[in-house]
Amino acid sequence: MVIRNILFIIILLSVYNNFLFSQVSSDEDLSTYLPQYTFEFEKIKTDSIHLIEEVEQEEERITPSKHVNEKVDQKMRMLKDHNEKLDDKIQGFRVQLYSGNDMETAIEMEKKVKAVLVEKEKEHLVYRNYQAPTWKVRVGNFIERLDAHRLHHILKDNFPTALILPDSEVNMRKIK
Repeated sequence: MVIRNILFIIILLSVYNNFLFSQVSSDEDLSTYLPQYTFEFEKIKTDSIHLIEEVEQEEERITPSKHVNEKVDQKMRMLKDHNEKLDDKIQGFRVQLYSGNDMETAIEMEKKVKAVLVEKEKEHLVYRNYQAPTWKVRVGNFIERLDAHRLHHILKDNFPTALILPDSEVNMRKIK
């Protein structure tokens, strides 16, 4: 029974294939079924020339005049004045090298860190601040903690108690 079904399917497939291939022959010309297009090259050429001329005429109409530049300059001056009045202090990070009550130690620490920075060929500002009753010596102006960490890595051999601390008075104009 199974063999008979398999033979029936094989015969059926062969008859179907013969039917399909008998419908389309390789000698048949199918170009009659292709769509036909006609191009008007002269019309396209003249249309593109007219478009180019229109664009050129529009460009001639859009010419900046001097009064616009004066208005822009006035606004830029206003923004510059406004920005100069703003506080240059932002939240950032500094490396703290000393925090204590002794002013002389803070001054010595400041001189020492300046010498180390010159030796390591690094240019960073050193800050000595007094917030009663504590003197603090801090170095650098950094927005990112990672940048402060790079300086901390350089200074930790000479200053083992150095810390990276957030500081709300980082001068944004002196950030390197």
